[in-house]
Amino acid sequence: MSSKPRIIFDTSALNALVDDVDSGALTGGIKEGFFVRITALNAMEITAASDDKRKETLLLLCSRFEQTGDAIREHNWIISTLIRAYQSNPSQFGWKGLDVRYRVLERELFTMEAFTQQIGKEQRDDARSRQRNFNWELSKARPVFDKYFAKYPNDRPETFADFLDSQQKPDGAFWFFARILCRKEATIVANESTLSSFIEACPPFRALVLAHCLAQYQRSVKDLKVGPSYNAGAFDLYASVYLPYCDQFVTNDSNQRNALQEIASIAQIPATVQSYNEFCGRFLFTKR
Repeated sequence: MSSKPRIIFDTSALNALVDDVDSGALTGGIKEGFFVRITALNAMEITAASDDKRKETLLLLCSRFEQTGDAIREHNWIISTLIRAYQSNPSQFGWKGLDVRYRVLERELFTMEAFTQQIGKEQRDDARSRQRNFNWELSKARPVFDKYFAKYPNDRPETFADFLDSQQKPDGAFWFFARILCRKEATIVANESTLSSFIEACPPFRALVLAHCLAQYQRSVKDLKVGPSYNAGAFDLYASVYLPYCDQFVTNDSNQRNALQEIASIAQIPATVQSYNEFCGRFLFTKR
């Protein structure tokens, strides 16, 4: 891999880039200064676009970046493969040893044959269904929590860190989400000690567990009038898996930026999460 800093753009940032009046210069500078990683989530979201011209423009941008960078596998593939690797040999486990390069996507970005209207429709329908289920599952408890906190207002956690502290106790939501994500791997979820060891050893998994906890905090527990909003969509939160695989993550969605910054901080992942405007401001400043 190149010695250049690894950077991942959320699809919202890719959209902002193609609309930027300085798009050409920025794209050239980014290719020169960074190793750009196109994600499977990028490809899925772009393929789901209903505007064919827009989709073509975004795919061409991804293809340009991939020529001097690479593509990275699906978040769920990464997590499943890491779980199996740890279960197979915990003492020799090393998450960095997993080859996450997505060569099939790289070929598809070269040929452009796989991004059809039919696949796009299937992707849109699937994304809508997943988002509905995600929102419902994590927000259905809001009325219960609001009723409780109306009676005991001092019990409502003021920050995500406060909420997480309570949920990391035995049988808390932190462990529930970790077990759900590992549910196909019976051995690894046998006890919290084993699960804790895996979470400590595997930053991508740790980030995803925190993403689910943060989603529950935002949708069911948080005082929505206080503090930053973490109301990121399901796929925006799934992108947390990619944080250990990049040095910088850029998004044009403020909720996703807030959420991934919080996750990176608590998970102790050194990736810098920034908005598209923040990135452009710093990038153009350093280029002068």
